[in-house]
Amino acid sequence: MCQWKTSKPGESYSTGFGKAPLSELEGQSVQLDKHQAKQLPPVPVFGTCPIAIGLPDSTTVIVLGTAGDGNDNSVCPKVLEIAKTIDQKLP
Repeated sequence: MCQWKTSKPGESYSTGFGKAPLSELEGQSVQLDKHQAKQLPPVPVFGTCPIAIGLPDSTTVIVLGTAGDGNDNSVCPKVLEIAKTIDQKLP
């Protein structure tokens, strides 16, 4: 897992791997160039915005933004930007 914090209190972004295939995760489809992805349901208490990128080996890369103030909409655009960048680097 990698994590980056911003100058805003409580705001951070992280990436990691999930063991579940994308098909088993609930969420709305997200348009990426190379891989299928879904924006997963937020965790309202923490203000999170997770996006899962499906990989050919049935695992996922998870990109997560945490707002810290409970407003997941404030971090979702940056999470999508990070997911698009990672998507281009994946096989």
